Amino acid sequence: MSQISLSTSHRRLTYFLSDVRSLRWSALLLSCIASID
Repeated sequence: MSQISLSTSHRRLTYFLSDVRSLRWSALLLSCIASID
């Protein structure tokens, strides 16, 4: 049972990290576009 909850929290952490990474990339893209304008 603890194994299942551990894998679930790990998956949630992975999703969270990928979300943060994509947010950082989109922010970087937006700043590049803003600097071009």
